[in-house]
Amino acid sequence: MSVSHKPDNYSTVSPYLVVAGASATIDFLVKVLDAVELRRFPGAAGKVLHAEVRIDDTVVMIADGGEGWPPVPSHVHVYVRDVDATYKRALDAGATSVQEPVKKEDEDKRGAVKDAGGTTWWIATMMKLGLQVAHVREAVERRRRIFAAVPSHVAGSAPCRPDFRSQPR
Repeated sequence: MSVSHKPDNYSTVSPYLVVAGASATIDFLVKVLDAVELRRFPGAAGKVLHAEVRIDDTVVMIADGGEGWPPVPSHVHVYVRDVDATYKRALDAGATSVQEPVKKEDEDKRGAVKDAGGTTWWIATMMKLGLQVAHVREAVERRRRIFAAVPSHVAGSAPCRPDFRSQPR
């Protein structure tokens, strides 16, 4: 049996956020991203020396800035099940909008918010399945337009099977 070089259930890479207001950042992550606080080491004057939260399959480390370690604005990208609902929860929790969720050239619908601690959270949901459904709908609509353009005397002369699964193979 070998000893691991990292704690169980930790990924190899963990973002480390040095923020202004680590406790508020943790509360924000719990409300918006269903984060689970794993541990917290308090420091003087109510500051957080080190904390860890789990967001889905990732541990994020967080600390308050201090002497020699000023808060640093960061950007973090997170995949969520419903980008629109998460974006709304973030705004309701006090975040400011950076970008409303929008679908662009790639497979993701993505938006961004900035929390009170200065971190910009890019939230996204992969829409690949949604794109496949949209393509199927477009294809069905194209076929419908094509068949609608066929004169009725032609259409009536041959069997028409709109349910392609019922066609002989």
